[in-house]
This record gives sequence, C-alpha cells and structure tokens, in this order.
Amino acid sequence: MTEIRTIHGIPGSGLLGRGRQAKTQAAYIPYLSMTAGEMRLAILQEQSKILAAAYPDQPEFKQAETMLSNALHAGVSTGFHISGSIQNGYLKAIAREVQKAVRQQKPASKIGIIGRSSLAKGIHIGEVIPVTDRLQKCLKDAGANPAKVMNCYSAAKIEEILNNGIEKSGHHVLYKNLKTSDNLPTDVRTKRLFHLSGIEGLAVAGDLDKSLMNDWVELAILRANTAGGVGAIGSREASLILGKRVGIGEPISVTVLAIATLIGAALGGAASLLKELRSKKAYAMSEARGFGTSAFSGNPEDWDESKLPDESNNDNLLLLGAGLAAYLIFSE
Repeated sequence: MTEIRTIHGIPGSGLLGRGRQAKTQAAYIPYLSMTAGEMRLAILQEQSKILAAAYPDQPEFKQAETMLSNALHAGVSTGFHISGSIQNGYLKAIAREVQKAVRQQKPASKIGIIGRSSLAKGIHIGEVIPVTDRLQKCLKDAGANPAKVMNCYSAAKIEEILNNGIEKSGHHVLYKNLKTSDNLPTDVRTKRLFHLSGIEGLAVAGDLDKSLMNDWVELAILRANTAGGVGAIGSREASLILGKRVGIGEPISVTVLAIATLIGAALGGAASLLKELRSKKAYAMSEARGFGTSAFSGNPEDWDESKLPDESNNDNLLLLGAGLAAYLIFSE
C-alpha cells in the first residue's frame, strides 16, 4: 500500500482537517429551466464553492466560482465570452467548460425548458424561480391536454425529489467511476455495474442525460467526502481508499471508517429516494435492481480479494490534494 502524507505541500492531516471545516450548503439545481450547458456549469460552480471552502489559500477556486456565477447570470446561450489571459490550469479548464456550454443549448431535461421566458436573460443559481411558479408556466403551456398537465406535475415533483435525494444518497453509488484498469476484485467489479445502473436509473427518472446525472452525483460525493472528514476527493479516489489501495495522511483505518460511515448514511437516503421516485413514476429505477439495499452499497469487504497495483501505476490510481482537485469532475 502506498501512503501519501504530503501532496503539493499540504500535509495529509491538514487536508482532512480542512475538509471537516468546509461544510457547504447544497444549491437547488433547477434543471427543468436550464440548458444542458447551464446545468453542467451550475454543477461546476458548486464544485468550485466546495474547493474554495476547503482551500481558502488557493484563490483559483473562488475565482472559478465567481467566473461560473457570472457566466450563468449573463446567459451563456447568448455567446458569453471570457476575456483576458488565464494562466492557472483549473481556471483554464473552467473557461473551456464555459465556452462548451455556449454550444450546449439543448434543454437539460428531455421534457424541455419550462418556467423561463428567455435563455438570453441567464439564470442565477442563488436566485432560482420557485418551482411552484415554474409549474404554473408549464401548466399554462399545457393548456387542456391532460397528458401534458400530468407531465408538468410529475416533472416538477421529481425535480424536487432529486434535489433533495441526490445529496443524501451519493455514496450509495460510490464505485460508479472506477475503471477496469484499477485491477478490481470480483465483488467490486460487480457492484461497479450496479452503481452505473443506479446512475442510469436516476437519469431516466429525471429525463436527464446520463453524463449530467453522473456529474451531479459526483458533486454530492465530493461535498459529503469533504464535510465528512475524508477530504476534498471524488468517488473513484474514495473507492480506492476504501480498498486500502492508498492512504491520505490519517491512519488509513480512520479514513476507511469515515468513508464506510458515509456509505451507511447514504443507504437510508437511497431507499427514501427510490420510494419517492416510484411514487411518481411506476417504472422509476427499474434499471437499478437492488438500489436502496445494503447489498447494493459499497463495503470494505468488497476488496478482500484485491491485489495491490504495481508501484509504477500508483500515480495514476489516486489523484489527491488541492493541486489535483480539478480532476474530480473534469476527468470523468
């Protein structure tokens, strides 16, 4: 096992300590009123907010949060451009995402964009049009068509359910971004497929693209890891720590326990999320058999058959610390 105690000049114990202090409140993602590009930027804005709280001495994260807020507020669908020279790697990646969002103008949800008069006016995550108001706009457009009216009610409720449930259940699909090249034991390989089916099921329930749902769940995992004392890391990194592939400063047993605790907490959130989704859509989560059960969850015991990776591969297995935090979402 490779033990990493210092990364980019930050002691591992300091990494975990900062995480515990960096508790951020999740913002409501009004995806029914957003383009695919805007939803992606909203998720990245939340990621940057978490990293800014965890690493206040690294200004690029706060700058990224401001850059993304400005882009969303101005309206990326009008051809928003970032001016000036950008040298920092994280900010360069953010700038590229903003420019991609300009081209991604299809609705984030297959239902279409509701409750918003014009994309040109932009959208501010901190000033979301209440879901009840957007529902009324949807109903007005539906007219006397019963099917369209029911779709309006269902879509609005599911948006609320997902916003409440994803943040509470992210660690239930912790293995979703593991790679086959990570030399996974049998139980982990099997559960990785379960967790991918969970992402697909959530995407179908919300009529969202699977990649956007994956990003959203990854954000929830990052937030929980940061606040839960694991560190500002994503799902793949936390999964490999659970398997004792690498340590990040604290005794690895402490970190594994923290991750296992988050997985346990997510189980209840996942079961509740499944119940609520199925109350609105009979077929919801049919792709994810076992979702919301302990057998579906990750577990340190899943890794009992694992073989340690070659030393030459260790740098590729885990990317930790503030200097590599940009990897959390950009690499997926």
